[in-house]
Amino acid sequence: MRPAVFFRLRLRLSLQNTAALPTPILSLNLVQRPGGSQYDFVTDRTEDGRQLRLLVVIDEYTRECLAIEVGRSFTAQDVVGVLQYLFAVRGTPEHLRSDNGPEFVSKVICRWLKEADVKTLFIAKGSPWENGYVESFNGTLRDELLN
Repeated sequence: MRPAVFFRLRLRLSLQNTAALPTPILSLNLVQRPGGSQYDFVTDRTEDGRQLRLLVVIDEYTRECLAIEVGRSFTAQDVVGVLQYLFAVRGTPEHLRSDNGPEFVSKVICRWLKEADVKTLFIAKGSPWENGYVESFNGTLRDELLN
């Protein structure tokens, strides 16, 4: 049987190689990571003037960038898809910290996070320092990659 990660990434895995894969002892959904994650959007424009958005997810403990998802626009279902994949691969964090953007406070995301047993921590409006790791990463990303 092929691991779920191969279906998500649409990787081809021959049946000969599946015997070499270790069988998981516990379901990945049961693993809970200490600490939490932060996520936010970076918005930029392409050369032709069209909007480009990047969903950035940062681990608060290691300050590692877990995901950068790029698209023209994101719905709440798109954000859930990215988080679902991260939780399956990296484990479920204790909490997710974000601003009060419409994608993050939607009923779809709040319901899904409640089912996944992840607390939501929303920062106060006009207080980007409460989401410091991801804001710092976004600034560096913009300076080194986008500008």
